[in-house]
Amino acid sequence: MKRSKDEDREDGETSMMLRGFLPARAVGWLTACFVTGFGTSASQASEADTQFWLSASAATRAADDLAVSASLERRFRAAGDQMRFSAKADWAVADWLVLGSGALVSDSAGPTEFRPHQHATIVLGQLQLRSQLEERFFDNAPRPQLRIRQRVQWAPPLSENGRLSLSGELLYNARPQSRGETARVDQWRWAAMYQHRLSSVLNAGAGYLLIHAPREGSADRISHVPQVQLSYRF
Repeated sequence: MKRSKDEDREDGETSMMLRGFLPARAVGWLTACFVTGFGTSASQASEADTQFWLSASAATRAADDLAVSASLERRFRAAGDQMRFSAKADWAVADWLVLGSGALVSDSAGPTEFRPHQHATIVLGQLQLRSQLEERFFDNAPRPQLRIRQRVQWAPPLSENGRLSLSGELLYNARPQSRGETARVDQWRWAAMYQHRLSSVLNAGAGYLLIHAPREGSADRISHVPQVQLSYRF
């Protein structure tokens, strides 16, 4: 859809206002997440596990302002490996705002999960602020779980072909799948990922993810997750 000059000017003014107000706050919040999160995790948790996540994805543009992608991921875990397939669409409604939706299917030794979601991302150059709502349907669950995810991500370039990504994310169970449970924090996540452009269409990445899962009445769980990613764009 063709945009008018007035719409473009309004988007530019809004983007400049956001760029001046949000980045310092967001970067400060992200730094605090890393510092307090690692410290809290190390001091409180008495249970830990190590996983390995391997993923491959493909993406393309269906239109100038519409991107679609799909990914396949294998998670190697002591509790049982997990296979996940997901797809999503992202619509750039302005130069600073992206709206999207998608779905994920997860299969493991436990219950199968189907998870549609909706998300909104504010883009401020190297900084992204994402809010996501997930509806999680599990086999034989009395009702779907509603989970809210809030993520801050900073991705500065390190070289012509390399980029570092740092992120902090809160996952909050707004409505648990069992009626007797109350809303609670599900996880805190802190991630560092290095992405390298191998060619004009192929990227490879390697990184580390720390997951802190608070648990009432028992010790919190910490998961150490090395990650390898391969992405193709056509």
